[in-house]
Amino acid sequence: MKKTKILLFAIFSLLLSFNGIAQEKSISGTVTSKSDGETLPGVTVSVQGTKRGTQTDFDGKYTIKASEGEVLVFSFVGMKTVSITVGNSNTIDVALEEDAERLDEIVVTALGIRKTRKSLTYAAQDIDSDEINKVKQTNPLNSLSGKVSGVVINRSASGAGGSVKVTLRGNNSFGNNQPLYVVDGVPLSNPTAGQPTDTFGSISGGNVDGGDALSLINPDDVESITVLKGASASALYGSAGLNGVILITTKRGREGNFKVNFSSNLTVDSAAYYLDLNSELSRMLMIS
Repeated sequence: MKKTKILLFAIFSLLLSFNGIAQEKSISGTVTSKSDGETLPGVTVSVQGTKRGTQTDFDGKYTIKASEGEVLVFSFVGMKTVSITVGNSNTIDVALEEDAERLDEIVVTALGIRKTRKSLTYAAQDIDSDEINKVKQTNPLNSLSGKVSGVVINRSASGAGGSVKVTLRGNNSFGNNQPLYVVDGVPLSNPTAGQPTDTFGSISGGNVDGGDALSLINPDDVESITVLKGASASALYGSAGLNGVILITTKRGREGNFKVNFSSNLTVDSAAYYLDLNSELSRMLMIS
């Protein structure tokens, strides 16, 4: 009796699998833009909840296998994602609508010129105030580390108030490879101070790293940072923008709005190790 039940269960499962395979059919169609009716190549068409997917060809046509009741998801950059349930028809044509929120995004470029992101012919990446202040930094440039592609941040060993060296897409020439910094439309010279090179114990000053100009900017006052990479992005700044440009926009008051922000931050640094000095020799040198 037990063997009979197992055999019946196996036959029933086999019939169900055959039934599922029989329901799967080939779905084809054309994907167009709702605004102008033009076909859209490269649209991703996938079956929701599965790993099956394809893309439209140059003429906006696609073919995919799916069963009745499954959901086809159509997604494309700059367009709203559309989900359609497969029915009796083997042809599904879709017209995608433009995503106004993404297409109308404004980017502040060179000399304060505002453009839509889709019209840019070069790389421009933004970091908003939430990302900048997620982990508090004394120098706002430290917040770019790991958040902007092609940007290398080298922090000074002088502590929290030390200068920062930034390179975009590697070194372009011998000497200074730092980008041009523009704060609220004003170009800013930000030379990097060197590390202390005087003999230990000297108080004559020397090449001491006292921080850079950008370390004086309060990160809480920064609204956004835009990184312009490449010659095309920084051409309007001439030779000063040879190594790229970093645009810093600070917060400003707006009519009809009143908002107060309060934040506090404490940074404590300690030396990793100390020099092993001969105290007796040091005392003799001081006496002499």
